[in-house]
Amino acid sequence: SSTTGMGKWAHRVAEALEQRGHRVTLWFDRDVLGAASSTFATIVVYPIQLAWSVVSRRGDFDAVIVHEPAGFWYGLARAVMPSLPPLIAMCHNVESKCFEQRLRGARGAYSTVPWSTRIKQPLFRNWQANGTIRLADHVLCLSTEDRRYVIDTLRQRPERVTRIVNGVAPEDFTEAAVDREASVLFVGGWLEVKGARLLPVIFRRLRQKLGHAQLT
Repeated sequence: SSTTGMGKWAHRVAEALEQRGHRVTLWFDRDVLGAASSTFATIVVYPIQLAWSVVSRRGDFDAVIVHEPAGFWYGLARAVMPSLPPLIAMCHNVESKCFEQRLRGARGAYSTVPWSTRIKQPLFRNWQANGTIRLADHVLCLSTEDRRYVIDTLRQRPERVTRIVNGVAPEDFTEAAVDREASVLFVGGWLEVKGARLLPVIFRRLRQKLGHAQLT
């Protein structure tokens, strides 16, 4: 979907590459799995079928950009078959880093992590996501914090990790658009992973210092 964070990013990258004369193929879950899939299929089956699909069509591509949780098996295939197209891992908030932060937040009482997530995330998702990053020929991430984590914790080589700026245009920060002394603009869904529990805590403290502060 072009309205989701990762989906929107994929569409924008495709448009930019096409403007530069490249041919881009976009694959989504339905293109590989064939039908609406369960969460289990998306996390466990999809990365295997994606790897098989790319290997089967390896002559069609010069490079493969994959969202980090879905690229492990292709990365493993490329490690065995170096002639396969290079793997670029796109990290849209590093999965394992985010999970660690949520666990710390739960200990600090400003986040919640269900026991089902505590079990399923490490069992099915984190090792695949981390493996994709470690096996990738290059990694794209969206923040200096993520880049530092990828290099220091996941041991990817610094020259293989690029931070790109994403999501906000410079004109959104003009003096006319933002009262820098009193306004907070929050962009994101009301989800745990987006800081839903943390935002009220932060803003409450801000209001204690700036009683006139406004939140959008």
